[in-house]
Amino acid sequence: MRRCKVLICVLLLASLSLTLWAGGQREGAAAKKTPLRVLVFMGAEDPYSKTIRSMIEKFKADNADWLNLEVESAAGDDMKTKLRIDIAANNLADVFMYWGAASSIATFVDAGLVLDIQKYLDVSKNVKKEDFSSGAWSMYAMNGKVWGLPELGGIGWWACNKELFAKYGLAFPKTYEELLAVSKVFNENGIVPLAMGSKEGNPGHFFLSELACQRADGVKDMQDIYSTWKFDTPANRWACELIDDMRQNGVFPNDTVANGDWNPSFALYNNEKAAMVYTFTWMAGAMRPEIVEKTVLIPTPKMPGSTVDPNTFVSKHGNRGSMINAKSWGDAGKQKAIVAWMDFMASKYWHERILYEAGDVVVRQGIDIDEAKLPTMLANVLDYSSKREGMTNHWINFPHPKPWADCQNFLDELFAGSMTPDAYVKKIQESLDKTKAELGMK
Repeated sequence: MRRCKVLICVLLLASLSLTLWAGGQREGAAAKKTPLRVLVFMGAEDPYSKTIRSMIEKFKADNADWLNLEVESAAGDDMKTKLRIDIAANNLADVFMYWGAASSIATFVDAGLVLDIQKYLDVSKNVKKEDFSSGAWSMYAMNGKVWGLPELGGIGWWACNKELFAKYGLAFPKTYEELLAVSKVFNENGIVPLAMGSKEGNPGHFFLSELACQRADGVKDMQDIYSTWKFDTPANRWACELIDDMRQNGVFPNDTVANGDWNPSFALYNNEKAAMVYTFTWMAGAMRPEIVEKTVLIPTPKMPGSTVDPNTFVSKHGNRGSMINAKSWGDAGKQKAIVAWMDFMASKYWHERILYEAGDVVVRQGIDIDEAKLPTMLANVLDYSSKREGMTNHWINFPHPKPWADCQNFLDELFAGSMTPDAYVKKIQESLDKTKAELGMK
């Protein structure tokens, strides 16, 4: 009996030892997984967030045997706050999504926080520079190098609810005078004429640029501002004065801050509380199907004093992508994981799903667009824009994030009527001059 108990005891100990050994093996295997922390644009239930959430899960599953992916997210301008906190805490993600243009990336480049993307391209066996157009790469160009991998583009569009126009016997406005006339009728009937406002500059700064593009000197001013650092020009003043005049004539919602930012301004149109909206393709997927059926795209009405026909152009540009933490790239153990994630985001698979499921404009070359798969509103915008020249804007040409932040923040006051056009233009020019001096530039 005693021998039996001893034997049972030995077997239990052996079993325990095997369990501990196996557990140790499992923990050891898990410990050998390469950690990778990425920061992405992702909200709740918008089409883009739903799509990339699904793709992230696929990437995790496909690489579960060797890579431990940790995903952090932020929605819209919350990304700016998230990154400021991370940088201050020396906790920048290995790869993070962010907008392009010097007005967004200069802080990261000047501080040496991000990698020259050519170093990634030199290592990747799946992604080549030719996979993206020179225009897409230019969004991350600064100091003779490229600092990010492009993902999305953007196209501006002016939409009208044809049923609301028909209800009040109105024609779509072609001129500024006609815009003011239809605005008067809509206001009398409790309808916001144009869903447009400015909260931290969105989407108002694109509207400012859209107006400035109606003057040839306005286009040149925007193209040159990276080198001239000059915002105080006749065309920019003209565009600011038009915004102020529209406000006084009731073209915008009464509260342009509460109804500013992308979602609130778009919701006015989407819920038929506004007759018109000026917005961009990244909002197309959020339009309700019944509103898509009621929507007609028109050129921005021709402004008094314009020298460029608004029916000949649309605002069209790169938007955002991803940058690599230079310190993380310096960790040889992480390079394989970083390359795998970047290759995944650069793949046709990624971009086609964003195009067809999220309904967003992508910038990867070599995608044969199947129009039957496109969301209807995006297909309509792409068709409209294909017949028109792409124009620039202030954001992609501003030389530094500091004056650009002022341009956006003070724009809220211009739209709200608490700052005059003259004061706004002077504020932005002062900010440009101050930043230029702080950087030691002549």
